[in-house]
Amino acid sequence: MTRFYFALFLAAALANFGCTILILRELTRAEIVISYFDLRTQILKHLKTYKKLTLERLGRVGTAYYGYILTLGFLIIFGILSLSSALSP
Repeated sequence: MTRFYFALFLAAALANFGCTILILRELTRAEIVISYFDLRTQILKHLKTYKKLTLERLGRVGTAYYGYILTLGFLIIFGILSLSSALSP
């Protein structure tokens, strides 16, 4: 079961990274500069900016916003599950 949870953790991590890239593209299009190396720490600061930009441009919140939030939750859940199943006898 540990491998299964870890595989789900990795899948959620890849999906989260994909949503991060989509958010970065939209912010770059709006000329907000985020360096690639600070991407993981600064993306949380710019989520509200991304939400506001997509609301103005599309009339709705971009799907990458919800995808990022959802996959971040999955990362936490699957990380806890994989650690707990690895540590249980």
